[in-house]
Amino acid sequence: MQVRPYFASSVIVLLASGCFEDPPAVSVGATTDDATGHASSTGSGPSVVSAASLDIVGSSTSSGTTGDDAGSSSENHSESQDTSPGTDTDASPGTDADTSPGTDTDASSGTDTEEAAVDWQSGYWPTPDVTPDAFGAWRGRPVEIVATWLGPDGILDSSVANWNGDADIHISFPEDGWQAAAEFDFTAIFRALESQRRGKGETFIRFAENFNCACVGWFVGSPELEVYTELEVYQQAWHNFHQAKEDAFPDAQLVWSPLANSSQLANIRDYLPGSPGAPLVDVIALVTQNSYPFEDDAAALEETWAATTNGEPLGLEAWRQFAESRGLPLAIASWGSPGTEMSEANGGGGDAPAYMEKMHGWVQAHAGDGPGNVLYELVFNGLDSSPGEELHPYRIFAGERDVPAPEAAETYRELW
Repeated sequence: MQVRPYFASSVIVLLASGCFEDPPAVSVGATTDDATGHASSTGSGPSVVSAASLDIVGSSTSSGTTGDDAGSSSENHSESQDTSPGTDTDASPGTDADTSPGTDTDASSGTDTEEAAVDWQSGYWPTPDVTPDAFGAWRGRPVEIVATWLGPDGILDSSVANWNGDADIHISFPEDGWQAAAEFDFTAIFRALESQRRGKGETFIRFAENFNCACVGWFVGSPELEVYTELEVYQQAWHNFHQAKEDAFPDAQLVWSPLANSSQLANIRDYLPGSPGAPLVDVIALVTQNSYPFEDDAAALEETWAATTNGEPLGLEAWRQFAESRGLPLAIASWGSPGTEMSEANGGGGDAPAYMEKMHGWVQAHAGDGPGNVLYELVFNGLDSSPGEELHPYRIFAGERDVPAPEAAETYRELW
């Protein structure tokens, strides 16, 4: 059986519902829309890799290399965002039904700009033109964690191959679905990854991120969308994945990574791997964007982030409270705001300094490594673009080039 690399999944592009995926690199075979940079639904995607080939990769990476050359080249990061139109959403400041009594709901405001000690790991998604050193120098704070994925050949993307700090890594998914994942032997994948990360910083491994969105090929689904995976099969897949990790890379931390603001999975709390009292994961890490809806007002963001739907967490703060109720820290695996103005049907966009202020205040208010604390966050700095090409909407730093949302970018730089 083969495994499907995350950035080359068969994608259902649902722009009407706000679900989209950014493109894979053209070098691996996918086609893209030159005007938007979004993945074409007709893209063939790259070749996939067998577990047998993964069994022998990873030994050539030096663990003693410094991070100075990190980021020399990079595959593209896939993003998706969705909130289905017409969903009955409770945007009140209330928590989901599983939130522990006494949970502090006031700290979600994120408006406290008072300086405080840094208690969280902060990083970004590297691109070939912006190394961790360059990004850290621009914002005045060193990069402490980077994000990438394990490539289809079992080798880490070059943006982190020589990186010695903490890393958030998305791992490939069996192309034949969740039943196949429940039976697949992931040991070789973990062995390859362990050999490349040995002696380096903390490794956080995310499996099947955005599984609650129809925009990815591993969508768990729902009967209403005529795509459905039995909860038992899903849990078996995670038990299988967890056991392989324990056998081959026990020092790594497993991360459960739903898409915030997506309501396409009605009972998402039940899909936390393991049981409520004994989860199989170490961290809950969200993918979130300032779109669907796009906001540049603190009060509006407060309402959006507190939102639940039918008692299920939807917004950022609702998810934080859910993590607290399960005894787990929270992370933001990918976040950002589209600087290019787009229609509401395409998620909206524009210059949003208030979003940057809100995010910084919220993370600062909840930073830490305990239940419901924010352990790390990774800002999405868009996709790579050649000189002369229009920058990706999410770019906040591109060297000497002007970014799409200069006020938001400057606000980020000043706060971080």
